Amino acid sequence: MRYPTRYEIVAEKNGERVLVGYTARHSRPGLLAMARQNGQKLIDHFGIDENQLLVFVRKAAGWEADIGDLHIRFSGRTQREAIGSELPFIGSL
Repeated sequence: MRYPTRYEIVAEKNGERVLVGYTARHSRPGLLAMARQNGQKLIDHFGIDENQLLVFVRKAAGWEADIGDLHIRFSGRTQREAIGSELPFIGSL
């Protein structure tokens, strides 16, 4: 049985990187879905003002979502490539 490739999404602020999750959609909607799913955890962990806007930026490497100085983006790795070198998951912090 084949499973779809899942792409790693990370959040970074001031050099601290955490795993937001994995998605099969390497697109803006995939990034938005992960940001929505773990949004409150990101706000709490990084101390973001809830009134700041989520802004999408198209970069050469793909989409990035910015909330102030917090950057949520695709890391460039797949779930399989991340085995053994996983980042701390935002849901467990």
